[in-house]
Amino acid sequence: ASFNNKSPLTNVNIYWDFRNNETITEANQPQVVYKDYGSYTVTVIAENTQTGCTDTLVLENAVNIGNDVEFTVSTESICQDEAVSFTDISSLPADSVRWTFGDGTQSTAFNPAHIYTAPGCYSVTLERHVDGCASTFQYPNCIQVNALPNVSYNNNNSIGCSLPHVVNFAGIPQSGDIVSWEWDFGDSNTSTEQNPVHSYNSFGNFIVTLTVTNSDGCS
Repeated sequence: ASFNNKSPLTNVNIYWDFRNNETITEANQPQVVYKDYGSYTVTVIAENTQTGCTDTLVLENAVNIGNDVEFTVSTESICQDEAVSFTDISSLPADSVRWTFGDGTQSTAFNPAHIYTAPGCYSVTLERHVDGCASTFQYPNCIQVNALPNVSYNNNNSIGCSLPHVVNFAGIPQSGDIVSWEWDFGDSNTSTEQNPVHSYNSFGNFIVTLTVTNSDGCS
């Protein structure tokens, strides 16, 4: 902010108090940098160097700088296709907001939840509008989105005519550092081996499900 002393008086010292922990003794055009949001009252004191008489001018709320912006996130690390909730905790209610999630998408909801569909590290920004003044805040940490593991499986004996029916299953990692395997053979039996052998003791059609979890905790 630039200030211009329009007083024609001579033999006068001018003292400026900008309420931002900065004071200046300069008659003409002092320039000040404000680093925080808020309203600032500027005080100017003029002192006659010959008589010692002073006069004070108070400029109420002379400088108004945006509004504070702050928000929280439900988590900074998620798995792909999971949602993160964002909560605006700024001190003043906003007239409108715009969230930029870092993955090419935006939202104008005041407290949105967003689903990230691709792995990566995403920077999130909130722009708030209060009384026509826009203020922006970028979250200091990125939202880490971890990839899902990819897996397939096969078996060597999918059709049988007699009991017990023995099947060799094989879990085949396609991507990701898989740390756990959970098989559900469809007959109330399970296994945590990567390549289990299972015996079916009743006739029927059985749906087999394999769930894997990687080192990031994504399944």
